[in-house]
Amino acid sequence: MSMMEGFGNFSPNFQKAIIHNDLGNTNKALEEIKRHFFRRGNQVVQDYLPGDLNFCNKYLTDIFSKMFVEHPFVDIEVSKGSIIDPKNSLRVKMINNSDRFIENVRLFLCIHFTDTYKDSYQVFRVPDALNNLDAFSEKKFDEPLVVNYKWLDSEKEVPEDIVRVRGVIITDDIVSWIDEEGFKFKEAQENFNKYGIENTNFSSEMLQELNQAKVLVDRGYVYNDITFSITKKIIEFDPYVTINNINSINPIRPSEKLVDGNQLVYKFRTRKKIDELKDILLVTNQGSLNIPIPKK
Repeated sequence: MSMMEGFGNFSPNFQKAIIHNDLGNTNKALEEIKRHFFRRGNQVVQDYLPGDLNFCNKYLTDIFSKMFVEHPFVDIEVSKGSIIDPKNSLRVKMINNSDRFIENVRLFLCIHFTDTYKDSYQVFRVPDALNNLDAFSEKKFDEPLVVNYKWLDSEKEVPEDIVRVRGVIITDDIVSWIDEEGFKFKEAQENFNKYGIENTNFSSEMLQELNQAKVLVDRGYVYNDITFSITKKIIEFDPYVTINNINSINPIRPSEKLVDGNQLVYKFRTRKKIDELKDILLVTNQGSLNIPIPKK
């Protein structure tokens, strides 16, 4: 089955992509990757999607990760279907906080159910496609996704039997994982636990850019607003930002995030007094840094 479907190492497109990449032909390598996933998205058998993505992340890391660097700023939101939707259905919305215009969006949900093996996903294609997703916009898929899946003679119910859900976005130019904000938070916790604080693999040039980050504080009677701006160059390192330690009891997450020109902007709103807040924590897949909050 793997050879028939062209899964992972058996995909002729992936093999061609590796050859083109080794020869420095990045554009041709990317085209082969897109051809593979376009074919995969149109097949009845789509369960190989997670494995295909993992293959590209491992063997075509550099070019594949740059295909959708904006993914930290593009989220999916998955919720239970409404009262008028079919039984066992999910509603899906995409939220684009980046400046990238995205066309011809096909989305697949990869669901890890209770009682199933660790990291095993069942793949479901969200009905229809979005013609486009404008920069700084959000859009719902018109039709609900009806989930029909049986495991050990038991019908799985959603969202009760969902352990984890991830998305795969396939467009004319993009192939990538795409996740809910909660998943990104947990992934950032894992990165923080892996590298710790002030233990980074950043170049001296990147550290110099990070030292120019800006923190603006607007004190109010009820709420205090804090705006954190940092170079867009950090986006490829999967940044996540909180106020206070990400593993603390109540880390403060951004109320808003967006790509603004050459800057990544994170906005926070809190009732806590500024003097009670600790540092801003920048977590990436290359390490973490603390940025002080001005207290005066």
